Amino acid sequence: MATGFMDRLAWLSPPENTPKKQPITLAAADCVDGSREGGRPNKKLQFAGSNDGRLGVYSSVLGAKTEIPAKQHPVRESRMPVRLILLALYAAIGYTQPSVCDPDLIRLVNPRNPAHYQLRGTRCEGVYDPERAGDAALSLASFTSSVAMFDPQRDRNLFVRWAGPEASVVHLRGYSLKPRSYYQMDAALEPGKTPFAWPLDVVRDVGIQRRELAVVAWTSYKVGQITRDVYLPVAITAGNSGAAQTSSPRITLWPGRSLNEIFLTVQALNAGLDPASTLLKDEPFGAGDIYPAEVPIALDWKRLKIATPGFYSLKIGATVVNGTPATLRLTLYYANP
Repeated sequence: MATGFMDRLAWLSPPENTPKKQPITLAAADCVDGSREGGRPNKKLQFAGSNDGRLGVYSSVLGAKTEIPAKQHPVRESRMPVRLILLALYAAIGYTQPSVCDPDLIRLVNPRNPAHYQLRGTRCEGVYDPERAGDAALSLASFTSSVAMFDPQRDRNLFVRWAGPEASVVHLRGYSLKPRSYYQMDAALEPGKTPFAWPLDVVRDVGIQRRELAVVAWTSYKVGQITRDVYLPVAITAGNSGAAQTSSPRITLWPGRSLNEIFLTVQALNAGLDPASTLLKDEPFGAGDIYPAEVPIALDWKRLKIATPGFYSLKIGATVVNGTPATLRLTLYYANP
C-alpha cells in the first residue's frame, strides 16, 4: 500500500549533530505518493541550519527560501518533527494525489444527484449534466475482443482484461451508448493489475444494459521523444475464473453529428510506429448510407484486414451532412490472432 505524504515525513527531523549550513535534501519521491507521474522525484526540498539558529526551507518548485525563527522552531534545542513545518509548504507547492477523474466532467456534475460522476474507490464513475459545447463529429466509443453475457441486476462486478505492448499504465473508460445518456467511468491501472474488477452498482443505478455499455482502453507508448496513445482491445466477463475467451475484436464508433460518408485507411506499423505496409487505402465503408448522430457504428474487424499481432494505424475519414470533413486517427495494438 502506498505511503502518504505526511506518513513519510513523520520520522524526519534534523539530526542532533547536523552541522550548520549543511543542507538536508529531501526528494519529492519521499514527499508524495510514488504512484503514477505524481511521484516522480523531480522536485527537491532542502533544509539548512543557519548561524542564527533559523531553519531554512528551500524548494526547487517555489524557487524561494522560507525561514522559521529559532524561537519558534529551534533546530538544535528541539526534535520537533519537520512534518509540521512542511504542512504549509506542502499546500503551497500544490502536491496532490493523482486523480483518474476527467477534469472536463467534474465541472459538469450535479452534486445533488447521488449517481453523479465522482471518485469511487479506484475509479471515477457516474453521470454528468449535458452542457458540452458539442461532441466530436466522430470518436471511438468501444474497442473489445469479447463481451460476455451479464446482467447488471444480478451480477455484482465485471472483470476487464487486456494485453498491451509493454508494461505501462493502462487507462480504461466506459461510456453509455444510449442516446442522451451522459455517463462515464474512468480508471488507471498500473502494470500487472489485470483484471480490473468493475463494480456494477452505478451501471445498475443509471439503468445501462449490456448492449448499451461501451469500453475503451489505451496506454501511452513512447518511441524516442514521441509518446502516442495506443488503443488495446479489452475482454469483459462477469466472472473472474481465468482468462476470457477472445474472438475477433469489435470497434464501435460514435458519431456526434450525422454523417453521410465514411472511408477507411489501415496501415501496419513497425515497433517504431512507422508505416510498414498499407492494408486499405480510402476504402468506402457502406454504400452511401447516412449515419445518424448518436447512433453507434460497428466496424467489421475482417473488413480492416488485420490478421497478425502488432501495431496498426486506422484513419477514418468522414463527411458531415453539412459537408464538413472529419478525420479520426487511431493507433491500435492487436495481440490475439
